Amino acid sequence: MKNQQRLSNFEILRVLAMFMIVIIHFYAHGINRALLVETESPFTIPLTNIGITNFCLSQFIMLISSVGVNIFVLITGYFMYDKELKSYRFIRVWFQTLFYGLLFVLLFFVLGLADNHTIIKGLAKSLFPLSIGNHWFVRQYLGLMIISPFLNQAVKNLRKPYYDLLMIVVMITGTTVLLRFPWGYSLEFNSGNSFIWFIYLYITGCYLRRFDMPLLIKKYLRFRTFLIVSVCICLISLIPSMVKSYMGGALYPVAYHYNGVSFYLSLIIFLQFKDSRMPNNIIFRMIIRLAPYTFGVYLIHDNSLVRNMLWYGLNWQQYFEKLYFIPLWIGVAIVVFLSCVVIDRLREMLWGYFKINRRLENLGVYIDNRVNFFISSDKSRY
Repeated sequence: MKNQQRLSNFEILRVLAMFMIVIIHFYAHGINRALLVETESPFTIPLTNIGITNFCLSQFIMLISSVGVNIFVLITGYFMYDKELKSYRFIRVWFQTLFYGLLFVLLFFVLGLADNHTIIKGLAKSLFPLSIGNHWFVRQYLGLMIISPFLNQAVKNLRKPYYDLLMIVVMITGTTVLLRFPWGYSLEFNSGNSFIWFIYLYITGCYLRRFDMPLLIKKYLRFRTFLIVSVCICLISLIPSMVKSYMGGALYPVAYHYNGVSFYLSLIIFLQFKDSRMPNNIIFRMIIRLAPYTFGVYLIHDNSLVRNMLWYGLNWQQYFEKLYFIPLWIGVAIVVFLSCVVIDRLREMLWGYFKINRRLENLGVYIDNRVNFFISSDKSRY
């Protein structure tokens, strides 16, 4: 029963993490992009009380939502630490990515929602999702799945003192403590979007599964600490921009990358959910039922063709001066999230009818048998 409760906690956390990702994409691809005057220019926000208030609140929401990607990978490391990689898991993620890529190319072509150049570009991305595909996260995640057996074997052989030292190295080198903390980097080889960073997160998840990481913060204070730290970091980030704006300059939004303070905020939220007992009521049970569709939510709403129509094609910046901007932002994110859940549920029913999962599983078993045969043959030579 305790294990079931823990699994439910992580399912709820998975849903929350994906919802945060949708929130980020709404602002990053919709509002921010619409407010750009030209490439690499500052954002010009009208200096009214409503506009400034919405700007500050949006920066705070972006900071607390930046933990979504980190949480996803931490959960992966936490649960895959003691598991062998099955080819089926890799094939299913790859095929689901390919399925949605080709589906949206076909739909947009038939409905005439994109020009030929965009369709051809979308087709190329769909056919090669691991190289020039729509989703950077999928590329890093699939690469992580491939090397996970080697990472698991490496960390299992580490005694706790050495693993502790490894975690300290990760926190210093990976989270840019000495350089661009608390914001993090987005372009370097170990940036928040990089494969190296995903490895850091994975071995952190493995550590949490093997040894736990008791924070110096008491359990009942973690959520408060999360909010207080987020508010402080947000204020520190906004003050220079606010001062410049009152001197006649433009407001500059702050980019909170995954390898900055977001990493530590992710740990607080992760540990809070791991150690908490969620109420067993109808609302939480409904949220748990959404968890299997979270990856589909990502593939659908962040597809390049869908993104062009959903975020780029609508005049979202007109609402930035409205009192209801923040509720509108959250409301649209909820609608997008639930709509994607419905679409992915239909995909699941379609796959069930054509027995796609069974066919993919059989292919995975075949590949696993061939790999095991190759390893056994290779061992017999020595």
